Amino acid sequence: TTPAITQYVRQDGTVIPPIPQAAPAAPAGARPAATPARRAG
Repeated sequence: TTPAITQYVRQDGTVIPPIPQAAPAAPAGARPAATPARRAG
């Protein structure tokens, strides 16, 4: 099971501390670690 709090990883590989669900959006340049990155094209 995935944790309720989503942890974000920046494109450079640095890990951003878990953000509460109350947060409206992820930091710029960050994507949910649980979500696979979609390939362009």
